[in-house]
Amino acid sequence: MDIEKIESSFTSTKDKKCSVAKKGMVSSAFPDATKAGVQMLKKGGNAIDAACATALALGVCEPQASGLGGQSMGIIHIDGKSYAIDGSSRSPSLAHSSVYAKKKYRRLGYKATTVPSTLSMIGFLHERYGKLEWQKIVTPSIHIAKKGYKITQLQHDLQERELENFLSVKSKSGAKYFLKDGEVP
Repeated sequence: MDIEKIESSFTSTKDKKCSVAKKGMVSSAFPDATKAGVQMLKKGGNAIDAACATALALGVCEPQASGLGGQSMGIIHIDGKSYAIDGSSRSPSLAHSSVYAKKKYRRLGYKATTVPSTLSMIGFLHERYGKLEWQKIVTPSIHIAKKGYKITQLQHDLQERELENFLSVKSKSGAKYFLKDGEVP
């Protein structure tokens, strides 16, 4: 593997997905989420504040991969010690394998997921190790959700691919949040 060739192939663009600060760096899969983390560093927050703000913003910008309805793990290094935070999820206590005999239930809808733990893990990290107030941590995500954001080509393609499944949900509750006038944006 030619590492130098790979490194030299990266070019800077106005749409960078990471930023560097004097005392930290934030990187994520979505530019708006990265900016949320950078804002926390600029406000005097620590790496935990930046990570929490970034994760919450990813929940808005990238719900298919980083949504609050999932599970998360964290590895942190504080005061010379490393900690792993296990945010694994469990199935609901009354779930039974016989309910999932049909393949459809194993893949789609609320029966296909575990009890969400992401928000609990973010909250734990913030309470225990964060510096900034919770309101400051969540503000960028609220702003992104209200003003909207440009979806990626991948998100568009995923929405097109899953549109039939998405619309098969009886309540159609997600349509107002993820579709524009009933169409994939």
